[in-house]
Amino acid sequence: METSDILKIKTPDRNFFPFDSWNEKQRLVNFSSRNHLLLHKVNGFTENEKLWHFHPIAFVQHLKRLFDGDTSITKEQLKAIVPEITDANLNKYIGPLNETLTNYEIISRLEQAHFIAQIAAESDYFAATKEYGMKRWDNPDWYFLAYDPEPEKELENLDDTTTPTLDEFLSKMSAVYSPTFSTVESFTNWANPRALSNGNSEHGDGIAFCGKGLIHVTWKTNYEEYAKYRQKKYGESGTIDRAYLKSLGTKMKDDPKYAADSAGWFWRIYKNTYRDFEKNATVKRFTLLVNGGYNGIDTRKKVFKKAYEVFSLEAKHGRVDKWLEDKFYAS
Repeated sequence: METSDILKIKTPDRNFFPFDSWNEKQRLVNFSSRNHLLLHKVNGFTENEKLWHFHPIAFVQHLKRLFDGDTSITKEQLKAIVPEITDANLNKYIGPLNETLTNYEIISRLEQAHFIAQIAAESDYFAATKEYGMKRWDNPDWYFLAYDPEPEKELENLDDTTTPTLDEFLSKMSAVYSPTFSTVESFTNWANPRALSNGNSEHGDGIAFCGKGLIHVTWKTNYEEYAKYRQKKYGESGTIDRAYLKSLGTKMKDDPKYAADSAGWFWRIYKNTYRDFEKNATVKRFTLLVNGGYNGIDTRKKVFKKAYEVFSLEAKHGRVDKWLEDKFYAS
């Protein structure tokens, strides 16, 4: 393969493939080191410089996104898409949201419609940057014992005088997660391996690393990945230990910039939504990617439908119904 076979362009350092094509990315992953050494033959470049390679088709795909017009979202548009958002939260998040859309190249209006539908549902219309838990319980955070490796240490405090009682707690967890939990032991045997496989290794990690940010990033492992990303992209420093991650979680909950940025990271980097977007993914598909299930899918469809209308997407992308169908990809 000659160097002229591949277009080579210098770009700012990024942690994601900027000109999307999943097949193209896979081609580059398989690009041999022998051919990589030919880079030094390109005028103006040295062998040690960071370079991005992409096929002309990928370049054209990116240009199509760029010519979608002004891709920022106004307050009026966001309010029309999510009328439930309060004025205070509208003012709080409109700036960080637009910054996130730019930073993660969520610039197609169609993809923006999907993204807003998902974060609106996850955050209860921008009102909750931490999972609610169970509001009516004496301690709403007991709900996050489902994320804890040693839930039995907390469950021994539940009795007939608490809300919920132990039986009510086990019944609720059975309803949410499908397995039938009749004893503390059965619940612990289910929760422990689930927690450990996602990095939650200490009692209290379930609460510490519950969902935070506009898209509710969950689990210690994911907090660690986001922390590493921020250190590389934004130059943040510090030992990534439990205290560091808990502090990051507090920022995702309380700082609008972190709340929005973590959602962009989850969407573009962690879930690599480019490949599904290219395949015409539906609301159902994006809901599974983001939520891991289909919780709140009616809300997600409602918000997407409104965004589709506000962005006037029917002329370009067809009737909205095809994106709301009970399948993963629109035809």
